[in-house]
Amino acid sequence: VSDEVYSDSIKATVTIRDTSNKLYTIPIKRLKPLQPGDTAMLRFTIPGYYEQYNIGKPASSHLSVGTSLLAGGNALSISLNPDNDPLEQTLDNNSLAGRFYVKSTSVPVTFGDIKAVLLSGNLVQLSWQILTSTNNDYFIVQRSEDGKFFKDVSRQNSAGDATISYSTMDNIQSLAGRSSSVFYRIVAVDRSGHSYYSKIVVVHPYQDSWSFTVAPNPVLQDKIQILLSSKESTAVQVRLLDMGGRILLQQTITPDAARRISIDTPQLAKGMYMIQVIQGSNQAVSKVIRQ
Repeated sequence: VSDEVYSDSIKATVTIRDTSNKLYTIPIKRLKPLQPGDTAMLRFTIPGYYEQYNIGKPASSHLSVGTSLLAGGNALSISLNPDNDPLEQTLDNNSLAGRFYVKSTSVPVTFGDIKAVLLSGNLVQLSWQILTSTNNDYFIVQRSEDGKFFKDVSRQNSAGDATISYSTMDNIQSLAGRSSSVFYRIVAVDRSGHSYYSKIVVVHPYQDSWSFTVAPNPVLQDKIQILLSSKESTAVQVRLLDMGGRILLQQTITPDAARRISIDTPQLAKGMYMIQVIQGSNQAVSKVIRQ
């Protein structure tokens, strides 16, 4: 930080993205202004309580996420002064990211096999199996074009607490020309209003016309190689994102004669990331692993 004294406090954010790609934001106390050489320490508990600061009269509320909802691998992101406001408190490296694992416990709904099959006529057939359930009320089918932000597309009532298979259809004609990949997940909602998320499945309705492949994947060196299916020579915008959706790197590159592009990532830590590639009106997202 700079030597200039600034009287305002500093914003800090903590977010968790779980295995179903659901994002939780944990409010934490604003930090006092930093001076050169200071160390900022953030302390929070999951599950637990949080305090709302800077609203005149602090109050206590329940934390909106507990470890019972985080079974499996999770991505944790911490940012200090993410908006660079005040500018005098801008840090050279103000973001940290890591992963943590929560041992799975029994939950009211256990998903079995989940499939998404592309049919003719812009139709996708979705099928899922429930192995065990307790007081399950209904299911919500959610769809996403980027694998991060999902919206509800249909709802189906539960047929009871037993091993039951379900299926439904989704028309994706409205997505034509917008995305080469369509992601789905199922949300099971019990009678208490609690939600439980399935794994994410994907179909590629326009893969023949435009797509890309990361090879090799996992990435073993400080370079990500991307092969485009299209023979177009127009420039491509490439974004590297962490699993919390934060853009780590963004470049505009022209493919070579073999439809290949590469981006250097010498400081990329081991872990899972997302690659977004945009060429004209075409775009797609794919996961990439750095080993």
